[in-house]
Amino acid sequence: MFINLNPTITSPTTATATVGQPFRYAITTDNPTTLFAATGLPTGLSLNPDTGVISGTPTTAATITLAISATNTDGTGTLTLTLTVNPIQLSVNPTAAQAAVGQPFRYAITFISAPARFTATDLPAGLSFDSITGVVSGTPTTPGITTITLSATDATRTGTQKLTLTINYAPMIMINYDVTRNVFELMIQDEATQEHMIEYTDDFQSWTALPTKVVGIADLTQIDPQATNKTHRFYRVIKQ
Repeated sequence: MFINLNPTITSPTTATATVGQPFRYAITTDNPTTLFAATGLPTGLSLNPDTGVISGTPTTAATITLAISATNTDGTGTLTLTLTVNPIQLSVNPTAAQAAVGQPFRYAITFISAPARFTATDLPAGLSFDSITGVVSGTPTTPGITTITLSATDATRTGTQKLTLTINYAPMIMINYDVTRNVFELMIQDEATQEHMIEYTDDFQSWTALPTKVVGIADLTQIDPQATNKTHRFYRVIKQ
């Protein structure tokens, strides 16, 4: 009786790699194999013909069709492998950041290898970008949500990523003494829907909340009638 021990390749027909990242794919068979082969390997990858392992670090993004085979004394088994090599990605963590109008801001991006150049587009007013260090910094001037496109390039590769930057109003409290009414007026500036509790102290030993919360639209006024005839009073604003 003749028993066919021709190898059949059982490993997956698809695989995914990333430019600049180590990759490994093992060709497996249902019968012992003495020789493995592969044609169409991209730059950066190689095959060990004895173990059937394809490994290395791909350098170019592409979708590639590889012809792989496994041979023993009874014959050869073949398989078509579709390898997708994705472009390199920046390490941007997190992909969202918060800033405040009038407050210093700093955000650094990183790259998996030493890049030759960083770039950033669509920066909001008040922020700048250092193409050597990959740092976004400055003092934003206008509230809003901006999507910044970041990229890093070395000798052979470019990675891109989006950063969503939300710029809020910087909470601000302004104090005015109304001589006519003999009261303090407290003016709050913040986001339109942000609630605040204003507290006061005369001795820094205890704090007392004013009776009404303030929702922070620019220059809303809260009056402290209990400050009449006080020689001094200190206030703080607490976001709710």
